[in-house]
Amino acid sequence: DDNDPPPNPMPDITFHGDRLWGISGDTVRFSLHPIDGTVVNGVAEECWPPLYTFRFNAPVKLMSSSSGLLIFTQECIHIITGKRRDEFDPDVLYYGIGISNRHAVAKDGDTFYLFTNTKEIMKIGEQVEVISHELSDSDLSTFNPATVRLTVFRKGTRTSLYVSNGANKTFRYCLDTGTWSPVWTVDGGVVSTDVVAAVQTAIGTWNLLYGPVHGNSGFIWKEDESTHLNDTVTYTCNLRLGSFILSPLGAPLAGLTSILTQANILPSVTILPQEI
Repeated sequence: DDNDPPPNPMPDITFHGDRLWGISGDTVRFSLHPIDGTVVNGVAEECWPPLYTFRFNAPVKLMSSSSGLLIFTQECIHIITGKRRDEFDPDVLYYGIGISNRHAVAKDGDTFYLFTNTKEIMKIGEQVEVISHELSDSDLSTFNPATVRLTVFRKGTRTSLYVSNGANKTFRYCLDTGTWSPVWTVDGGVVSTDVVAAVQTAIGTWNLLYGPVHGNSGFIWKEDESTHLNDTVTYTCNLRLGSFILSPLGAPLAGLTSILTQANILPSVTILPQEI
């Protein structure tokens, strides 16, 4: 009846249009709201009438937007518009764009970032844009659409999209400059991570947190700019710069005489021949 509890399991729940929505199997279900004209005996958010459902093919993730409720499935993206039950109107928003797990999409305001089944990283806002063209097949070789984790982290001048492979590799996309960092291994012999997420750990304080690989016990780690150790353990880092134009086309060749760094240990320097 109208006072039925939510189905179990319901792995993905979101709040949109002053009511709760959730995925149960191939259906998207939603809770009661007084605006529907239904008499609520109890707390509306705890009432999930069996007829308050929409059916989709393999729904994975729900996210609220100013345009409507977005339903990310394994094959396309749908949207439900309207405020009342009798006004809800489901429709396909984008064909051929699917995700494999509910952590493969991140939200930044009304902009969404997703790692698709075809290993493309997309930005969906006023238009659809593929932002992973600069990444190689080698960069993405260990990133499985079924296990990736995405999150957007904003802190001061740092506004970035983080993409984790769900094991120990992560790369970052700067939202301000539209550039990718090299893929790095988040492991110094101590840290092996699965979920990466921007979490509000105190009022007004956001931190980028890493969780242990699924099935393993371990700590939740915080990215800390005040230290360069992984739980007191040193690690090997690398940095890729370029490409640099040493001499304009047609001009005499210029020689590279020195590379200056500020480090306690002399780094190893190599070049990428294909970039010359």
